[in-house]
Amino acid sequence: MTTHTHTTADQSMSTVPCAMVYAGSDFILALPHRSGRFPIEITSTSEPVIAWSGADGQNECVALQGPTAAEDHANILSALNDDGLLVLEVSEISDIDLANGHHHLVVAPARQAMKARPQ
Repeated sequence: MTTHTHTTADQSMSTVPCAMVYAGSDFILALPHRSGRFPIEITSTSEPVIAWSGADGQNECVALQGPTAAEDHANILSALNDDGLLVLEVSEISDIDLANGHHHLVVAPARQAMKARPQ
């Protein structure tokens, strides 16, 4: 298991520390737990930021940086546009246990609209 940790500041919204956890070809975006966050609606995917509006109306983002930022951003976008991005909320971002925490599946807004349309 490999973990890429990202933190940075964005003045227009709350910036959330995150970690991309890779296990083989699978990966999970880990975030610190916050009550009221989920479900979320993705509002921006402009590199290097992934931004969302939480169920409670709070605007948050992760801002990827460092040598793995472009790879991590591309993997997040691919997951959002495919079957969904697996997000794990953990109590401590520095101590990630994949078996514990709150798991959520997040898809891009266009994918949400397609799923909501009658067939």
